[in-house]
This record gives sequence, C-alpha cells and structure tokens, in this order.
Amino acid sequence: MSLIGTTDAPAPQLAVLAKGNLPSDVRLNNEKWTNLFFDTLATMYILYHDCKLVHGDLSEYNLLCHEDRVWTIDFGQAVDLSHPAHSTLLMRDIHVVSSFFRKTGVVVSSDEKLFEWLHLSLSTLRELSNSGIKDITDLVINGHTNGTSSETLNLDYDEFLFEDYERSIIATFRNLVCNFPEYMDP
Repeated sequence: MSLIGTTDAPAPQLAVLAKGNLPSDVRLNNEKWTNLFFDTLATMYILYHDCKLVHGDLSEYNLLCHEDRVWTIDFGQAVDLSHPAHSTLLMRDIHVVSSFFRKTGVVVSSDEKLFEWLHLSLSTLRELSNSGIKDITDLVINGHTNGTSSETLNLDYDEFLFEDYERSIIATFRNLVCNFPEYMDP
C-alpha cells in the first residue's frame, strides 16, 4: 500500500473537490468533472470484466483525484461476480456514482443504460458506439457479437499497455454518450 497524493498532502476525495472551497488552481471545471466521470466508468468496467469484482461501496468518498485521474480506494465490501448480490451492488454503485456526477454538472446516462453498457464486452461496446445501432439486443440477435453480449475480454497485456486499454474504454464510453443522447437523464 502506498500514499496516493504528494509528499505535501494526500489526494483529495471527489466529495471534497465537489464542495468547491479549495484554491482556484485545485477547483475542477465541467470538462475535468466529465473526464473524471469517464475515468470512473472505465474503472468500474475494468473491475467487473478483468478483476471479476464489484466495489460494493463506490461513492465520491472512495474516489480520489490525483494528477487528473480517479483512484479507487476502500475495497472492504468488494464482492466477486459469484456473489448472489453482485448485480444489486453494481447497480447501487452506478446509482451513487452517477447521482454524484450529475450534481457536479456532468451529463450522465441513465443508471439502467450504464448498467447495460458495463455488462457488455469491449468489442460489443465499440461496435455499438461506432455503428449507430440504438438497440443492443439487435446487435445480439443479428449475430454482431458472435451470439453473445457477455463474451469475456481477452487482451494480451504483453501486447497492450494497461493505460492504452483504459483510455480505449474511456473513449468507447464517450462515444456511446455522444451517439445516444436519448439515454441521458434530463
């Protein structure tokens, strides 16, 4: 375990940053909040698909901001995907995180749509975000995903740098949000 932050101060929780009573050089504008939201989505996606985990207690208090990136802490309530309540906990995490980011001014997809997108393989997400197809079930029924929307992600980490992988997930979620504004909560 190591300190997330600098030698002068630990990285602040997103909850602290949202209060806004910080020096002007530390305050976040809407673009930075949006970037942190997509970074958080990518973290949730990686936890679910690669680690086979759901955080279980994800909130603005367990998300730190350091060097314009989100760092997730406090995995004491994390469960693996064999846990009978993992879907309920994932939906709870989505709801808490999306509610927080909405309060910061970020335009966020509905909780149900985020839940659906977090369950798809990266190749399916990419296909959806680039195709203009608005119904994910249509992708599955027409065989665009080799008959399944839950295919596992198989990446050779010797070939792909983790950071490139994470940036790819962030870009895919950004593309989905841009292509499907009807899924946005008002």
